[in-house]
Amino acid sequence: KHKNFNFLNNVRVKEDIHTHNVVHNLKLVERLTDSKFEEIPALNFPLTDEDQLFADNYISKMNLNKPARLIGLHAGCSTLKNHIHRRWSPESFSGLSKKLLQDKNNKVLIFGGPEEAELKEKISNSVNSDNFIDVQTGSLSQTAALIKKTDLFITNDSGLMHIAAAMQRKIISLIGPTNSDFISPWKTEFKIASLNLECAPCFFYSPKPLSCSRTDKQFKCLKELSVEQVYQLAEELI
Repeated sequence: KHKNFNFLNNVRVKEDIHTHNVVHNLKLVERLTDSKFEEIPALNFPLTDEDQLFADNYISKMNLNKPARLIGLHAGCSTLKNHIHRRWSPESFSGLSKKLLQDKNNKVLIFGGPEEAELKEKISNSVNSDNFIDVQTGSLSQTAALIKKTDLFITNDSGLMHIAAAMQRKIISLIGPTNSDFISPWKTEFKIASLNLECAPCFFYSPKPLSCSRTDKQFKCLKELSVEQVYQLAEELI
C-alpha cells in the first residue's frame, strides 16, 4: 500500500524538463531550509593530498607529462534498469581513440570501475597502442584526481561525467535517450554529442527500465552517433 512512500512527499517543487537537476535540488533545499541561494555553486568533489600525489606519480610513472595532451574516456555507465543502452558502442570508442591517436601529441586514458574491466580491455585490445592507457586506481577519489589531469574527457551519461565536471574539465557528453537539459555537465565547458532525434529525450528518471519505441532501429540515438561527429567536437575543444 505504501510501497513508494508518496505520503512523505509533502514538500515539493515544480519540475521542469528543461531545468537542470542541480537547480531542482537546490530549490528543494531552499524550501526545506527557508533560505535562498544568491548564486548556484559548481560541483565539489574534494581531493586529499594523497589523491593528488597518486595522480602526480601516476602521470610521471606512465610518462604522461607535458607536452602530451591527455584525453580521458569513460565507455561505461550503470547497467541497472536496462541502462546499458545509454552506452556508445565499444567499437565506436576504439574507432574514436584510433583517430585521436593519429595526433602524436595525444594520449588516451580509459577510465572505469572494476565492473567495467572487461569493457576497457576490449577497447584497449582493439586500439592496440602504447599511447592508449587502461587506467587502474584504488578508489573513486584517485580516479577523480587523475581525471583532473586530463585536457578533455569524453564520456557516456555517467557518474564519471559529473566527477569530470567537478574537476572543471572540458567534456564531451555522449547523450542518447536521456535529457541533456536535466543532466548535462554542471558549470564547466562542455559539448553534447547527440543526433537530436525527434523521439529524444525518451527517458525521464523513473522506476521503469529504459526502453526504445523505435521500429526502424532500437536505440538509434547512440547506435548511429558517428565517430566523426564526436571527433569533430573533440577538435573544437582541444
